[in-house]
Amino acid sequence: MRTCAIAVIATAWIVPFSVEAAEWALDPENSAVSFEATAQGNTYGGSFEGFEADITFDPEALDQASLVARIDLTSVAMNLPKAAEQLQGSDWFDTASHPTATFTSTSFEAKGDDDYDVLGELELKGATQSVVLPMSIVIEGDRARAAGEVTIDRLEYDIGEGQWATGDTIGSDVALILEIEATRQ
Repeated sequence: MRTCAIAVIATAWIVPFSVEAAEWALDPENSAVSFEATAQGNTYGGSFEGFEADITFDPEALDQASLVARIDLTSVAMNLPKAAEQLQGSDWFDTASHPTATFTSTSFEAKGDDDYDVLGELELKGATQSVVLPMSIVIEGDRARAAGEVTIDRLEYDIGEGQWATGDTIGSDVALILEIEATRQ
C-alpha cells in the first residue's frame, strides 16, 4: 500500500499539470472594430457596428488559443453616410455577395509581457490572405481586454475595383483596429 502511494505521488510530480484555455464571451457594448484609410492625402475612419467572435485563450496554453471573428460588412458606419453606402457596393465590399469578413487564427505567439502575434487568415470579399495581428491582451480576473491593429492592402482583396483599383486617389493601405473586451465563461 505504501509503495502504491509513493508511486502515485511520484507520478503527480512527473506528469505536468495541463492548463486548458478558457472560453471567452465577447462584450459587444465595450468592444469596437474600426478602420482608417487615406483619400486624397486625408485620413478617414469608420467602424463596423456588427461583429462577433469565438474566443479561446489562456497565456499558459497558447497551443489551445483560437479566435474566429466575424464582421458584418453591411454594418459599416462613417461620418460620411454616402461613403458608407458606397462601401457596400460591388466595387468595394460587395455586401450583396459577401456580407461578412472572417478572421480565423492559426496560432498565437507570445512576444513578451502581454503582447502576442495572432497569426491567421482574413477572408474578405471572397479573397483569403495570411495576416499577423499584433495584440496586447490583459486579463484581470474574469475580464479580458485586447487591443490590436493590422494594416492590410485592400487591393489584395479586390476592395476598390474599377476606377478605384489603384492606390492613387484612395490609398491601398487600410488599418484595421480592434478593441475587445470579453468575459471568461
